[in-house]
Amino acid sequence: TDPRPDSDFFSLGGTSIKAMHLVAALHKRFGVSLRIITVFDCPSLAGLAARITELIEADGGAGD
Repeated sequence: TDPRPDSDFFSLGGTSIKAMHLVAALHKRFGVSLRIITVFDCPSLAGLAARITELIEADGGAGD
């Protein structure tokens, strides 16, 4: 199954280790500093995208 905006990271097979890799990849790609808990709080692709957008617009991605 292809991921959709409302797909849940953990339902797609995500784990806490994969969440760490995701956070690192998002930092590298978008320059945002997320905490692992953000993936748990916003597990959908759309939710993570919205949180990244908020960070970028609020303070240039300084942190979460």
